[in-house]
Amino acid sequence: MHLVLIGDDGTWFDRGPAAEAALGVTKPIERRLPAGGEYTVRVVFAVPGRSRALRLFAEQGPPLKFPEVILIGDEASLLHRKTLLALPG
Repeated sequence: MHLVLIGDDGTWFDRGPAAEAALGVTKPIERRLPAGGEYTVRVVFAVPGRSRALRLFAEQGPPLKFPEVILIGDEASLLHRKTLLALPG
Protein backbone atom coordinates (compact mmCIF):
# COMPACT_ATOMS: atom_id res chain seq x y z
CA MET A 1 0.00 0.00 0.00
CA HIS A 2 1.38 3.36 -1.02
CA LEU A 3 -0.06 6.44 0.70
CA VAL A 4 0.63 10.01 -0.40
CA LEU A 5 -0.74 13.39 0.64
CA ILE A 6 -1.27 15.90 -2.17
CA GLY A 7 -1.40 19.63 -1.46
CA ASP A 8 -3.57 22.17 -3.27
CA ASP A 9 -0.52 23.24 -5.30
CA GLY A 10 0.00 19.66 -6.54
CA THR A 11 2.96 18.88 -4.26
CA TRP A 12 3.14 15.21 -3.22
CA PHE A 13 4.19 14.28 0.33
CA ASP A 14 5.27 10.71 1.04
CA ARG A 15 5.11 9.06 4.43
CA GLY A 16 7.87 10.13 6.81
CA PRO A 17 9.68 7.02 8.09
CA ALA A 18 11.91 9.13 10.35
CA ALA A 19 8.88 10.92 11.83
CA GLU A 20 7.06 7.60 12.29
CA ALA A 21 10.08 6.14 14.12
CA ALA A 22 10.38 9.26 16.32
CA LEU A 23 6.72 8.90 17.31
CA GLY A 24 7.05 5.17 17.98
CA VAL A 25 4.97 4.04 14.99
CA THR A 26 6.24 0.53 14.31
CA LYS A 27 3.29 -1.44 12.89
CA PRO A 28 3.64 -2.28 9.18
CA ILE A 29 1.03 -0.74 6.91
CA GLU A 30 0.31 -4.03 5.13
CA ARG A 31 -0.98 -7.17 6.77
CA ARG A 32 -3.05 -10.15 5.62
CA LEU A 33 -6.55 -10.06 7.11
CA PRO A 34 -9.22 -12.73 7.37
CA ALA A 35 -12.65 -12.02 5.90
CA GLY A 36 -14.38 -9.37 8.00
CA GLY A 37 -11.14 -8.52 9.80
CA GLU A 38 -9.87 -5.06 10.57
CA TYR A 39 -6.50 -3.48 11.20
CA THR A 40 -5.64 0.01 12.39
CA VAL A 41 -2.28 1.60 11.72
CA ARG A 42 -0.99 5.13 12.24
CA VAL A 43 0.88 6.82 9.40
CA VAL A 44 2.86 10.06 9.62
CA PHE A 45 3.59 12.59 6.90
CA ALA A 46 6.06 15.47 7.08
CA VAL A 47 4.07 18.35 5.58
CA PRO A 48 5.01 22.05 5.67
CA GLY A 49 2.60 24.24 7.65
CA ARG A 50 1.77 26.30 4.57
CA SER A 51 0.15 23.29 2.82
CA ARG A 52 -3.60 23.60 2.40
CA ALA A 53 -6.49 21.48 1.13
CA LEU A 54 -4.63 18.19 1.60
CA ARG A 55 -5.98 15.09 -0.13
CA LEU A 56 -5.01 11.48 0.52
CA PHE A 57 -4.13 9.17 -2.36
CA ALA A 58 -3.93 5.43 -1.65
CA GLU A 59 -2.58 2.96 -4.17
CA GLN A 60 -2.42 -0.78 -3.70
CA GLY A 61 0.32 -2.79 -5.39
CA PRO A 62 2.47 -1.80 -8.35
CA PRO A 63 1.08 0.99 -10.57
CA LEU A 64 0.80 -1.11 -13.77
CA LYS A 65 -0.31 -4.56 -12.69
CA PHE A 66 -2.01 -7.03 -15.02
CA PRO A 67 -4.95 -7.62 -15.56
CA GLU A 68 -6.18 -4.64 -13.49
CA VAL A 69 -4.55 -2.16 -15.88
CA ILE A 70 -7.01 -3.16 -18.65
CA LEU A 71 -10.14 -3.81 -16.56
CA ILE A 72 -12.82 -1.18 -17.08
CA GLY A 73 -13.72 0.48 -13.79
CA ASP A 74 -10.76 -0.87 -11.80
CA GLU A 75 -8.92 1.86 -9.88
CA ALA A 76 -5.63 0.68 -11.40
CA SER A 77 -6.85 0.81 -15.02
CA LEU A 78 -5.17 3.23 -17.41
CA LEU A 79 -8.29 5.33 -18.01
CA HIS A 80 -9.48 5.52 -14.40
CA ARG A 81 -8.92 8.83 -12.63
CA LYS A 82 -7.16 8.70 -9.28
CA THR A 83 -9.44 8.71 -6.24
CA LEU A 84 -8.43 11.43 -3.79
CA LEU A 85 -9.89 11.73 -0.29
CA ALA A 86 -10.16 15.29 1.06
CA LEU A 87 -8.81 15.65 4.59
CA PRO A 88 -10.48 17.96 7.14
CA GLY A 89 -8.75 21.12 8.27
